[in-house]
Amino acid sequence: MKDLISSRFQLTHGKLIASYNALIPIVYYNYKFDKKGIGEENNKLTIDLQTNIREWLLTSMLTGVFGGQSEGILNKAKKAIEESSKSAYFPTNEIFDVIEDLEIDVWEPFEYDENDKTARSIVCMADDLTET
Repeated sequence: MKDLISSRFQLTHGKLIASYNALIPIVYYNYKFDKKGIGEENNKLTIDLQTNIREWLLTSMLTGVFGGQSEGILNKAKKAIEESSKSAYFPTNEIFDVIEDLEIDVWEPFEYDENDKTARSIVCMADDLTET
């Protein structure tokens, strides 16, 4: 997990992560589908899976989805992961579908502030996306 976050997503310092709650669904996904490291084997985080997970992190940090009802959102995320039968796919869209049931505006416009740790995180991860 640490390799994925620091090496693959370039989030090398804790201050770059806007909400550690965004990591909990990733940890739960790895646990549920018994993912053991990074690689192309069935029990590892493939390049496609890393892309799905990166999408979750970017979107959840960009929208600030964990700004208020974290426990409810984490429960909904867990439910979406449990209902997913695809171990080769991180269910970003499914998680956001169930979060919308909580009537949270996850698509509120994002204001850029270069001193904001969320903005720095997103720029860092977006730069990494253009390199792959």
